[in-house]
Amino acid sequence: MKAPQFTDAQKAFITKQGEDGTTVAEVCRKAVIGQADYFKWKKTYSGMMPSIRAMSGPWTSCTTNSPPAARYGC
Repeated sequence: MKAPQFTDAQKAFITKQGEDGTTVAEVCRKAVIGQADYFKWKKTYSGMMPSIRAMSGPWTSCTTNSPPAARYGC
């Protein structure tokens, strides 16, 4: 059985639940992940909201009002 794939936003949301006071065991049980994965993700995504992480991508100088095709040419 193949392990589920999580996006960066999902990983950040899962780690945020643990930071908000939910026990790690409960967060891991709901997300069907191991505690080792949780702590590995926490190291990477702790304190980062997905929108902030997305802003650090390669197209940060592009305007959001331009059409998508034009944004990729920045």
